[in-house]
Parts: sequence; structure tokens; C-alpha cells
Amino acid sequence: MDASRAGTLAAQLARKSSVTQGYIAKLELGMKKNPSLPTIKKLARALGVPVTELLE
Repeated sequence: MDASRAGTLAAQLARKSSVTQGYIAKLELGMKKNPSLPTIKKLARALGVPVTELLE
């Protein structure tokens, strides 16, 4: 996947989850290691997956 497509997908996830695109980027890059449970819940809901899937 090219960088522009990845950025577009991150922006869409940010809008759907109410988590900032910058925070999502830091998670993807491993710069943030332990997101809070409320953040994980928001991301899981936006992605349509169970929270447990994001914890694996």
C-alpha cells in the first residue's frame, strides 16, 4: 500500500473513531505502546472488530 493510501485510511479511521490521526500514526509506528482501554474501544468500534482482536 502506498503512503498516500495509508494516510487516507488513517484519516478515515481517525474520523470514525474520534482518535487523532497523529495518535493513530504513532501507534502504527510503534511510538505509542500502551493505548488506553477507551482508545482501544473507539478504534475497535470504528474498525468493526472485537476489542480482543486489537489486543492480540
